[in-house]
Amino acid sequence: RRATPRLAPSPDGSFLLHGALKPDGFSFAVPWSRFGRTLELLPLQPAAPSEPTIHVPLRVHEAPALEALPIGHDACATGRRAVEWRPDKPATLLWAEALDGGDPKS
Repeated sequence: RRATPRLAPSPDGSFLLHGALKPDGFSFAVPWSRFGRTLELLPLQPAAPSEPTIHVPLRVHEAPALEALPIGHDACATGRRAVEWRPDKPATLLWAEALDGGDPKS
């Protein structure tokens, strides 16, 4: 994980994926890698007439501080994680989600 903001342009250059720590997501109970985070899409170019226009940042994901994580080697947070651009599509995101609630024992 990164302590600095995350910036990743889409493969076609029309959007910027911006990730940052949430100011209210800091916690004394966990290390910085488990602080709350936000991911937003920022438009870089005007959309084509056939595409929907996005004028403001679009929130893709918001995660609180991970203060309660199941115990286990493969435990992970619920919700979206590892959000990345699909390299074979112009502006398509992909991510992973735990189907077991993040608990490897279930």
